[in-house]
Amino acid sequence: MSIVAYSGKILYRGNLVDAELGVDEEGIIVGIRKHFEGARRVSFSGKLIIPGAIDIHVHFRDPGYTNKEDFKTGSMAALAGGVTTVFDMPNTDPKIKDLKSFKKKLRIANKKSTVDFGIYGGIWPNSNIKELLSVTKALKIYLYEWSDPNALENIARMIPNDVLISIHAEHPNMIKKGEYWSLDDYNKLRPPEAEIEGIKASLKIFNGKKLHIAHVSTESGLNYLISKAVTFEVTPHHMLLNKDMNLWPYGVVNPPLRSKSDNDALWRAFFRGSIPVYASDHAPHEIDEKESENPPPGVPGVQEALPLMLVFVKEGIIRIEDLMTMYAYIPAVITGLKGLKGSLESGAYADFLVVDLGNEVRIKEDMLFYKCEWTIYKGLRAIFPLYVFVRGEALVEDGEVNEDPGFGKYVYSKDFKPFII
Repeated sequence: MSIVAYSGKILYRGNLVDAELGVDEEGIIVGIRKHFEGARRVSFSGKLIIPGAIDIHVHFRDPGYTNKEDFKTGSMAALAGGVTTVFDMPNTDPKIKDLKSFKKKLRIANKKSTVDFGIYGGIWPNSNIKELLSVTKALKIYLYEWSDPNALENIARMIPNDVLISIHAEHPNMIKKGEYWSLDDYNKLRPPEAEIEGIKASLKIFNGKKLHIAHVSTESGLNYLISKAVTFEVTPHHMLLNKDMNLWPYGVVNPPLRSKSDNDALWRAFFRGSIPVYASDHAPHEIDEKESENPPPGVPGVQEALPLMLVFVKEGIIRIEDLMTMYAYIPAVITGLKGLKGSLESGAYADFLVVDLGNEVRIKEDMLFYKCEWTIYKGLRAIFPLYVFVRGEALVEDGEVNEDPGFGKYVYSKDFKPFII
């Protein structure tokens, strides 16, 4: 068996160790050892070798909104940012609510994506739950689109306990209609109370299920969830940005940017390592859309999400072990990919990044792959990975992305190791 041994500071079972990562010709990790006899060696001496990130919340806009993004550009951006697996949301055109719409998106992603991917099925009143469950183990619910959330109780009983249910938990009864001309206006239309009441309703309706609360934005939501037996995620924009910054209209997002005190609460929990999941909620719109009278909600971010946080690793504010637990290991666990992705273990796919913490840059639009051509993180410090490997293939080398549309595999397909739905 031919083995390539990559040497460096390897993140292995919660510790950084000076060792070699052995990868076979099938792109599978065969072990982490001090030395692999007879292997071909690649030295990344002094650099970090960490698992590829798994972003369980992206909107690549394909199909229907490909003026904003598509699986080709979105997956290239993900790669450049160290994300080797994405889970794409169902609010496209058509919505992913039955087998026909699902297969349409799957064909597109199989053709365009360079990274591996999952696809959420969407739960709307006219969704065919049985059909969706035949092809995916991840479902998404936009609670605010249900005039009566209690109608979801019957649906909850149909969903097996091993299926991930991600919920955008803003309660429809707490959301107001009206014009908005500032981020503060928008925050008042979708107030913090909408989030906390949405979280409470979701936990009640889906009690005992594999429930995940998307993009928690408030201190009250965080405090309510932190002791509950469910997972939840935070985003870079809800940690780093707030409604009092000069970010209008680009900072319009759902849930809204909140207060500085909410930033601080989320950030404190994040650097303590007590947030289960980190995700980008990459949701691009074109510049003219954002500068219109009714700017649509959403900001791009899949390419910057990990590089932004690696700066805090460099500064000693957060540990690389905690960061990759939130952005790789736990996402793998809740999506059913544990043992295949999310950690550098024997038998897992060789999805890994090589990072030089001294390789810091300032974020500029021209370094991003987004179709929308803007970023709300312009000018912030970032550390992008030098190399990115997906299933053993070097798809980023010396910071250059090797475009390979169609290389990405659907993670719940027959050709993706043990997953046969």
